[in-house]
Order: sequence, then structure tokens, then C-alpha cells
Amino acid sequence: MAWNRYLALPPEIRVDLTPRSRASIVHDFIVSGARKHFLSDSDVQFVTHRGLFIIDFGRVQLRFKKFNGQLRPQSIPTNQTKAFMIQEELPGFPLPTKLTAGYKLDNIQQNIDCIAVVCFSDDRCAWFFELERLSKTEPVRFPDRVELEELPAPKARAKKGTKDEDIRRNKKQAK
Repeated sequence: MAWNRYLALPPEIRVDLTPRSRASIVHDFIVSGARKHFLSDSDVQFVTHRGLFIIDFGRVQLRFKKFNGQLRPQSIPTNQTKAFMIQEELPGFPLPTKLTAGYKLDNIQQNIDCIAVVCFSDDRCAWFFELERLSKTEPVRFPDRVELEELPAPKARAKKGTKDEDIRRNKKQAK
């Protein structure tokens, strides 16, 4: 839902966004959607501490991040994010299992490759599961090939002072 909201932004706005801005906008859309989805559930709490948004389900706490290719969150390694990754108790957060839900983009950063939930322990992936594999959008169509006028092939010739020339000169001097 968040990625689709991002794609619905006018192309003239999206083209000016950096990958960091794109990730921030998608994250904000994810948080907004999660708040709306769980708003009426009295067993769920939303906790924000120093910019870290957590959905607290009691025995499980969940945060949202963009993943890199190895399903590791892409973020600045602050003390707070490190503590979350190693399952350490955070001020204001009880000690349930801490999970990270996130998305990984494809190699050209145009589509979501996968959505997964990852549990880290001691800063290593203890386990993960993929939530869904998304279908790809239509590829971007480029204009028909423009024929360029043919240029003559460059002529190859050795430069003076090349290694081969230096080696031959040194051999002649040694004789």
C-alpha cells in the first residue's frame, strides 16, 4: 500500500527525490497505514521514542525499515537501533521479541522485490519469513532506437614510452 501511494505521486515530483527521501516517504506511508489499521485494536500500542516508531503487540514489538540486499535494515547505526537489533532493552520499551518488517527493492530500485519480517539476535539474522512476493510492474519503455551516423573506426598505434618499448630498449642497452 505504501509503495503504491509513493508511485501515485506525480512523476515530476518523484524524479526529483533522492533514494533517502523516497525511503523516508515510503516509511511515513507505512507508519500511517499501520496506525490506521491497528487504531481500533486495544491490545496494540504505538510507541515513538527519538524517531523510532514501534508497534507494541505485547510479546512482540515491530518496527519498519527498508532492507538492503541481505535483508539488513538500511539506517544510521545509532545506539538505539543497535540496541533494537541485539534485542536489548530500550528505555521506554519492555523486553519482548523485537522484529523488523521491511521491503527490499529490486536491483534497479523500481519495484519491491520482497516484503519480509526479520528477527535479529546479537546483530545477526536469527530467522526471517517473506510476507509476499510482489508482481513486477510493466518495464519502462524507452523511445525507439535512434540511428547515429557511423564514425570511422579509430586507428590503433602504440604510444612512445610504453612498457614493451622500455623493455626492448633496456635489453639493447644491456647487450
